[in-house]
Amino acid sequence: MEKNFIEEFNKEFKKMYFNYNKAVSENDYDTAIEIGEKILQGLIKISREYILSSSCRNLIF
Repeated sequence: MEKNFIEEFNKEFKKMYFNYNKAVSENDYDTAIEIGEKILQGLIKISREYILSSSCRNLIF
């Protein structure tokens, strides 16, 4: 994984997590759920594209 990619992902993840916590503290649960889903989708995407593909390459070679 490239350092720039990790930095960008971390920046975006922190922003979403901050907004998620803000929505929960304001009892805006619909928004919190929407943000939580985006967080999970991002983590799944990272897992598929970077972690699993890297692990599979290591198994093959």
